[in-house]
Amino acid sequence: MYETKTLGKKSTKLSITLHSISKGSLNDLDGYKLPAQVKKSDLFYVTMKFQNIGPLAMEPGGIFGLINAYNSDGDELETLSLFGSFAKCEGDTPHSLRAGSSYSDCRVYMAPKGQTLATIKFGHYDANYNRTEIKWKAASS
Repeated sequence: MYETKTLGKKSTKLSITLHSISKGSLNDLDGYKLPAQVKKSDLFYVTMKFQNIGPLAMEPGGIFGLINAYNSDGDELETLSLFGSFAKCEGDTPHSLRAGSSYSDCRVYMAPKGQTLATIKFGHYDANYNRTEIKWKAASS
């Protein structure tokens, strides 16, 4: 659980869960001009679910944290930013999120060929600037 500021600068709680991980294919990126590094990578689509468990409405764009993916050696994987619609990995962060509502966000990560995605971490800072991490073990498919 992650505590964040609401629209009125009071605290509310946000539940963050790893919804899914799936292995992608370079064929999924037909139509994109890809750098050589991407062509030498395995792709993974990571979908996270964010739910405002209340009690107040919030601005999801103000979530102060980062979602990172790591291989089995603990090396951070790079994120691939795609412009435009990408049906294999979609998500839409709303402007505001009332209590009880949720949304999903998907990100594309690149791993060197043959490596797997092993861990997802959401790192954030609390109101006292103490760093906390939420960690999920990944079982990619």
